[in-house]
Amino acid sequence: MKNWNEAREFMIVYITNEIELFDEDDTLIGKTKPFQKAKIQGINHDEIMINIEGGKFDGCDLYYHPKTDNPSELLTQNEFKELKMTELKVWKDLNKFINVIDGLKEKSDDILIVKELIKKHNK
Repeated sequence: MKNWNEAREFMIVYITNEIELFDEDDTLIGKTKPFQKAKIQGINHDEIMINIEGGKFDGCDLYYHPKTDNPSELLTQNEFKELKMTELKVWKDLNKFINVIDGLKEKSDDILIVKELIKKHNK
C-alpha cells in the first residue's frame, strides 16, 4: 500500500512481514506467516483495525497507526497479485537457466570422456 488513503473498510490486504501476537498478559503466543491475508475492519484517524483471515490466528485483530506505521507493511490485492506474478516469472526463468546449466554440464562430461578416450588410445 503506497499510502493510508488507499485503505477502505472490508478491503483485503496482505501483511508483508511476520507479526508477533501476544495475549492479554503480554505473553507471545506466536507469529503470523509472511504475506498473511487480512481484512480491514475499521478505519479512523488514529488507527486502522485489521482482522486476520485464515491460518492459526484466524479472527485475531491487529491495529495499525497511520501516524507511526508504514503503509508499505500492507499490500493491496493488486500489489500482491503483481508480486506473485513476478515471483512466478522469476521461478520460470530460474528453471529455464537450470535446464541450460544441466545441459551444458552433460556436454562437458561428454567432452571429458572423449578427451580421456583419445588420451587412452594415443598411448
